[in-house]
Amino acid sequence: MPVHDNFFKPDIAAELSRFLETYPQVDLVVGIASNSDSIAGTLLSIQPKSALLLRTADLPRIPFQEIRAWQARWPGPGAAPVIREYPEEGQTGLTEPEILPTLVQQTISVNPRRIGYLITGGSKVHAALLVRHAQVAGSRILHFQAEYTPDGRPIAGTGRLMELPEPQEVIRREGLRRSREMVASGAFDSSRRILDELDAYPDADQLVRLTRLWIDACRLRDALLPAEAGDLAARIEQSIDALGRPINQTPCHQVLKQAAVKLRVICHELSAAMAGTVDWNTRHRLPLLAELLIRASQEQAAGRRNHAALLYYRLAEACLTERLRVDYGIACDSRVESPDDRLPARIPAGIAIPAGTDGLLAAYQEACRQIGLPALELTQPLALMAKYALLVAMGDPALPPNSIGIGVRLRELGVSRNQSIFAHGFEPVSPDDLDELGQIVGIPKPETGLLNLCLPDGPSRGQFNQKCKEYRGPVLNADGDGLINRKQNC
Repeated sequence: MPVHDNFFKPDIAAELSRFLETYPQVDLVVGIASNSDSIAGTLLSIQPKSALLLRTADLPRIPFQEIRAWQARWPGPGAAPVIREYPEEGQTGLTEPEILPTLVQQTISVNPRRIGYLITGGSKVHAALLVRHAQVAGSRILHFQAEYTPDGRPIAGTGRLMELPEPQEVIRREGLRRSREMVASGAFDSSRRILDELDAYPDADQLVRLTRLWIDACRLRDALLPAEAGDLAARIEQSIDALGRPINQTPCHQVLKQAAVKLRVICHELSAAMAGTVDWNTRHRLPLLAELLIRASQEQAAGRRNHAALLYYRLAEACLTERLRVDYGIACDSRVESPDDRLPARIPAGIAIPAGTDGLLAAYQEACRQIGLPALELTQPLALMAKYALLVAMGDPALPPNSIGIGVRLRELGVSRNQSIFAHGFEPVSPDDLDELGQIVGIPKPETGLLNLCLPDGPSRGQFNQKCKEYRGPVLNADGDGLINRKQNC
């Protein structure tokens, strides 16, 4: 399919002039060769000197060929940009682990602040890797958006190139479900720049290597891979002990070992909470709830709103799941044959739920209607809002006051969160939305939010508070990146 040109209004020259006056010059556009329309619209918008289009192993060459044909009839003012494909024709496309090293190799000679990384097109992992590299290098992050007619033609005047603000909080580390190999690789994390600034100590190379392992362990914990993070923390301990005295007695070595010991203990507990046979009668997942709460709070304090919203959202879902599992004996995550299978196996004291399957189903559908949800099937795995509506239908007294109004707002905030780059879109989560989502979860008072569902009794709340105190470490600086603060610790 040829590239479409009619993204813009007829006065395209004036529109482009306004854009170029607003945004600093971009010399090089880098993107995945997957969506020829978005590439063409971006090149028309900012008129760079050149473009580098990466071809991944899962993509054909067709989009690049379309761009080449479009370049030959360049509709913009001045000369067309130089467009280069990598790998070249006949060579195997890039795998995901090869993208970051390729970006370094191919852009090393260009001022990073004059590079724009186009994240439209490709998979979410591709977008995350481009953002990660732009974030490290201090480059620009671009997204091209256009509206289409039902027959696939762009609507004139809808083409819009956006520069995503605050790149430091768009993607933090690799908070993606498919990120195991990316997290473990430790490639090009921005925090590693600090390692080159470490003061000279005995066996400084070992200290740098161990600090890199520490950063990788923190990133594994961030990606909710506690078993792997704990193994790496144990490796750090063993490596420091193996250095022997007096080398391993420097302040840097000692603070790193203490933090590694604490991280290993925490990750062992988290791993046990996330794995194994579910105990239907205990709140054995309280460590996981504490971890999500602490990480979300740290992310919000550091200004990384999208990642904080993701963690608050997961925390809200975990609170609802635990309430239904422990107090009602209702499994949420699997499909069931009949609505009868969603009836509570037990009922908390003082709660009178609607009688029978028909009564519960009617109350559930009414709760969905009041919250503004479509008619949800109880036989399907229950998502966050379905779990919330079910608790409303059963009249759970642990829900926040005005449970319908809170449910409406939680649904709206969920829609907003789904537009972030961590979900299905490119819009950043606003500070106000993040604050409100945190309040619904129970920040700063758990008894006023969804956390109250999991902490109805004194022992559980005391245990949770203790876990929160323990889990606030072991970061070696206030930002949470796992870096040693040289002035204080070295």
